[in-house]
Amino acid sequence: MVFVAVAGRREDGQLYVGEALDRGARVIVSQAGDLPVGNRTLVRVADPRLAVSRLAAAWYGYPSRSLGITGITGTNGKTSVSFLLRHIVRHQSGPCGLIGTVRYEIGDRHIPASRTTPDAVELQKLLRNMCDEGCKKVIMEVSSHALDQDRVADVSFELAAFTNLTRDHLDYHGNMEAYYLAKRRLFESLAQFEGRRAIVLNLDDGYGRRLKREMDDVRTVSFGIETNGTVDVSAEGIECLPDGTQFELVSHGTRQKVRLPLIGEYNVQNCLATVALATEMGYSLSDIAEALETVPGIPGRLEKVESGQPFSVFIDYAHTADALQRVMETLKALSPKRLLLLFGCGGGRDQGKRSEMGRVAAEWADQSWITNDNPRYEDPQQIVEQIVAGMRAAGNQTWEVELNRRRAIEEVIAAAASGDVVLIAGKGHETYQEIDGAVIPFDDRLYVEKSLENLASMQGKWGWLCDESATSRFYCGGSSRWVAECQS
Repeated sequence: MVFVAVAGRREDGQLYVGEALDRGARVIVSQAGDLPVGNRTLVRVADPRLAVSRLAAAWYGYPSRSLGITGITGTNGKTSVSFLLRHIVRHQSGPCGLIGTVRYEIGDRHIPASRTTPDAVELQKLLRNMCDEGCKKVIMEVSSHALDQDRVADVSFELAAFTNLTRDHLDYHGNMEAYYLAKRRLFESLAQFEGRRAIVLNLDDGYGRRLKREMDDVRTVSFGIETNGTVDVSAEGIECLPDGTQFELVSHGTRQKVRLPLIGEYNVQNCLATVALATEMGYSLSDIAEALETVPGIPGRLEKVESGQPFSVFIDYAHTADALQRVMETLKALSPKRLLLLFGCGGGRDQGKRSEMGRVAAEWADQSWITNDNPRYEDPQQIVEQIVAGMRAAGNQTWEVELNRRRAIEEVIAAAASGDVVLIAGKGHETYQEIDGAVIPFDDRLYVEKSLENLASMQGKWGWLCDESATSRFYCGGSSRWVAECQS
């Protein structure tokens, strides 16, 4: 057994060398060269995290060398692009591996994700299992933490895509420059491997344009919407519909109509990244478009909850100011009577983005409910105060505070009327809350469904009633409460 002593942010692995020896470790790998290991072997290395990556890749037989691996990084859009590309690959080629925020997939087998990009040992084991199960392609979300900690140092990437970069994780990286440089490591890594490699960059994003200037050792494929025909893959004639988006895809001069069952211009941008990657894999535009028409909903990404109610409810993972604004812009385009927002911010993370999220909420939502996200070890009230500071700075006073997320969901559902849109933001696919060191089961979707069920049972079956004036009012049968009005 080999024990690698890695220094973490909270604890140092060197403190556990004695325990590792007691458990039978024969080799200790450490940055320190003077550890008491008795008659065992001590190997001194400059970077223990990199050593873990090297050892794991060797132990599992360098599985990434037998797989076509696509890495996707960026602040927002990683999961959506991953699911879109995975769908195309499976539609056209069969079994495909997936590693990302929502889950890990080995062919048809799904494994709950411990983190977006697992540690090097778990990652190499997953890749080996994917090889053994007959997967030829793997789609992987690559986080900035994973890049900074060398978790993917020994993964041989075939393709890599950059979606965007906006404020997030500054509690870890310290500033945007360090955050960007961590992301850039994915693209630098492609130059280390032989064979046909390419990077796919979003030129609508300033950091994407910077990457294009700086990455001259690897072939670049560009995409974007706001680039005036200066990219390889773009979209024209975008039409946002209540149940999807259609546009004309322009890829390397070839045009193809696309009907995407996902709403929002930002999903068009995600689609362009996907198309750029898929064409590099060798798929034709017609095959790509055919696959995109049947893309299922992506867990926790503008996921609609339908229970016959006269208003719309969406659940989304948006937990940065940029992501929240993009989602609300998309929902506002549906022309709701009101946009009702429920959101919070995680504890133990970048505090600076909280007021920014409050500002965005104030500018776009008609009314907001501020609640707990994952407060972790922080005081939830302090998190709320930082959010509210941003809302006040934007000159908005239309918010409620309910720290109990279940009750907050009940309140926003009860407040919704016919023609409204409700957005439950921040946790998306997650099925837990982290509160004061405890991980508590919590699924936004289940509580939304329960709230809708309770509302309907209290007020009777949804139905229509027309009064003597030519106005049709929506009501809950058996209830005297008029919920909303619309012209007949």
